[in-house]
Amino acid sequence: MKLKASVFILLCAALSLFAKEDEKSDVTINSDELKYSFEENTAYLRGHVVVTDGERKLTTDNATVYFEDDKKGGDQAVEELGLKGVDGFSRVVAVGNVHVVFNDQTNTKTEVIADRGIWEKAQNKVIMTGGPPIVRNGSNYIRCRRLTVDLLKAKCDFESPEIILTPSSEDKEKFLF
Repeated sequence: MKLKASVFILLCAALSLFAKEDEKSDVTINSDELKYSFEENTAYLRGHVVVTDGERKLTTDNATVYFEDDKKGGDQAVEELGLKGVDGFSRVVAVGNVHVVFNDQTNTKTEVIADRGIWEKAQNKVIMTGGPPIVRNGSNYIRCRRLTVDLLKAKCDFESPEIILTPSSEDKEKFLF
């Protein structure tokens, strides 16, 4: 049934946001303001933060990048994800109107929306909270309390999910209520 396929596509769409790509593209970061603290080894991006990686785009109000003090270890995870040019950080925190847009395997626009997103490099996880987080693929979406994406295992955990499927007009005609 197409509705079951829609649930599967919606779940896969959440994973494909963070999936490893064969083609590597340049990452472009823009913001209204950038401050770097040598003492804290931290970069602060403020106002209209836009991160573009190929066709993926993340926008947020603010982001903080925490760099590793000791570059021994930890970078293997980044290399395994195909992000060799992005190393030396331990955590990235995006706060305020976190919005990620990308095309999934079926070339359908997919959006992930939350109030807060955290990429913990050591655990290879991205955690989206607040808003509540929503993964939207076409007119279908999953809303949850918390979305955790395990980057290496290609696994999504939706805490308290609510799945909303909107059948096409063709599918609606097939249903007898």
